[in-house]
Amino acid sequence: MGQANYDPAGKILPATLPDGLLATLTAELDGPDVIGVALGGSFARGAATAYSDVDLAPFYRADTAMPPKRLFWRNGWLVSVSPKTISGWREQMARPESAIYLVPSAAQMRILRDSDGALAALVAEAQALQWDLLRPAADAFASNALMLFAEHALKLLGALVREDEAAMLYPLGELLHGLPWIVATQRGVLIETQGTYLRQVQAAAGPESVWSHAHLTALGMRRESLRERVVAALRLYAETARLITDTLQPEHRAVVDVTVERITRAGSGIDDSIGSTTPWVNPGACS
Repeated sequence: MGQANYDPAGKILPATLPDGLLATLTAELDGPDVIGVALGGSFARGAATAYSDVDLAPFYRADTAMPPKRLFWRNGWLVSVSPKTISGWREQMARPESAIYLVPSAAQMRILRDSDGALAALVAEAQALQWDLLRPAADAFASNALMLFAEHALKLLGALVREDEAAMLYPLGELLHGLPWIVATQRGVLIETQGTYLRQVQAAAGPESVWSHAHLTALGMRRESLRERVVAALRLYAETARLITDTLQPEHRAVVDVTVERITRAGSGIDDSIGSTTPWVNPGACS
């Protein structure tokens, strides 16, 4: 990591890399099977600080066996090298659940080497993407995923009823990962950065919505107890069902509705035990 610099107000200033570092790294990553190299992440966006890593993606020919991702330190900076292929990236951009991350990433990448123009074409595709073309697949993904996450919701509810805190942690983590992902995909939220991801999803759900308040509580943003976070995560499952109710497919709705019913049935007694006054679910959930 480089040396952090601060402005008079104490805010960390944007960081710059040493002269020639990117050229040197690009030359090292180049080879007969590499068709291009791109810089991504905060350095590509011009938002890097002394605590940012240098995200480099060497793009290989489609028929090449790619090396694994690797990290190393160079001149005080952590360098992340993630090999890619154009076809693999394009395939991921055609899937809404990964497109929400990869489309903005491709649109913002800085090309360091592009032997045949393939990287420039990929960037242009990302910048021109029309989400409406992915919307049917996004709705289908969200419906199926919410059905699958019913398993984690039920495990979390069981752990809560048993007061088994150790058993709460894994399903809680799964719901905190999966439910925002479902909402982001179904709403077509193109994730600008990892740091803005959760705020963007809350904005899509409504910053003052029951979903967003439950999400903040489940994250423990106000120093809630584990029990309060678990109750909020279960509420978050039910609210997610409400948000995407119009896209739930019949075979998925059958699972989701019963899961929300189980959560609601257990809710009043559990909520009383932690002094909550917020309803478990919006009265219109899954109706």
